[in-house]
Amino acid sequence: MNGAQSLLTRLGNDLTQVRQELAFVQALFADEQTRVANINAQRAAVLQQYVTYVAYVRPRTVSAGKETPSRQLVPAIVASPVPVCLKQSVAIPPELREIVSLLREAPVRWFPPIVLHLPKLERPALLQSLAVSTQARASQAMQMTTPASSASSATGIFAASIANIYSANQQVFRSIQTARASFNPATLANQSWSAQVGVLSGLAAVGDLLNSALVHAEIISAVSRSLQQISSVATCLYTRVGQAPPVDRLEWANFLTKGMASLRNLAVLPGWNTQNYIDRQQMQLLVDWLYQQIDNTDMTAVSVMNDVIATAILLASHAPVDEIIAGAVALRTPPVVGNPIRLTLPSLRVAHGMSVQLYSAGALAARAVVTDLDSGGVHATITDVYKTDQPLEANDVAHFTALDQNAVIHRAFQK
Repeated sequence: MNGAQSLLTRLGNDLTQVRQELAFVQALFADEQTRVANINAQRAAVLQQYVTYVAYVRPRTVSAGKETPSRQLVPAIVASPVPVCLKQSVAIPPELREIVSLLREAPVRWFPPIVLHLPKLERPALLQSLAVSTQARASQAMQMTTPASSASSATGIFAASIANIYSANQQVFRSIQTARASFNPATLANQSWSAQVGVLSGLAAVGDLLNSALVHAEIISAVSRSLQQISSVATCLYTRVGQAPPVDRLEWANFLTKGMASLRNLAVLPGWNTQNYIDRQQMQLLVDWLYQQIDNTDMTAVSVMNDVIATAILLASHAPVDEIIAGAVALRTPPVVGNPIRLTLPSLRVAHGMSVQLYSAGALAARAVVTDLDSGGVHATITDVYKTDQPLEANDVAHFTALDQNAVIHRAFQK
């Protein structure tokens, strides 16, 4: 009996609590209904008083997102960038300049445009003199140590690969120089002029034509121009690859470090077909021109040119074309066109002719060009002024760039 009474008492208390909670919820519900009714009434009043027209938009039935099928329009003719590249005058990356310089030790027959000049040495005595200077120059070179690549002291994940390519090609040309140094020029004495031309085309180096005292000036000029053009187009390729999206350049460089592939057709590079049609066609035209400068039946020549192209691609990822070297203003200088300005020397990669951007309080204040360097710093001349109201103070930021953005090279790739 007592247990039943306790249960009834507890149930009565629970019922009272539930009724209280229900009353509270009903009050909240009533308040919410009142709030919603007031909002609806306010909206109705706004529509009635202020809205004159009501427009209805039909929902989209087709999404305009990236998944929409599309086809790129392919132009009939893509202008070759080579003629403009041959007119460029820009700073060449030291690593690329070094591997192109190795071509000076390549046999003349590697280069059809150059070997055509060898018969211009029209007398046997001139050919025999070239053979003597060729053997002497090779013997002297064998006594000298081979220089290290600039990449060997550089930072970056691809510096080692660039240095290894340069070192491997040094060994190739070292073996050629060894054979050249052991050649006996006297063996040419009893040969005909045409036979001597044939021997020297495979023996003499491009550099021998440039250094022999008896080689005609017009031959030296033509040979030098051929090497300079190879350097210009290789630099143009480096610049063009540097304008590709960084993620693509990184993928190409990683591909090359895993195993050197033939780059005669750049379509071997990962994701090549995702590049803009004109961009990839122009890069391929540069590569085609470089291969046209060598004897493609000589596999050693093809391999060396392949390494030149690989170096250009690796450099474009290792050190982008607009690589910035950060320095500072050394002395307080008024920003006046033509004024000299003293800057710190932040890196050995700073070179004569580099463009310098000068910043004051975080804003571009002036531009300058490097005119001289010494162990203590850099001398530059101000070429453009953008902020004339305040001088450039000591420790203001100076950015050295290897390539002037107004350089003629960029016009080769303008759409």
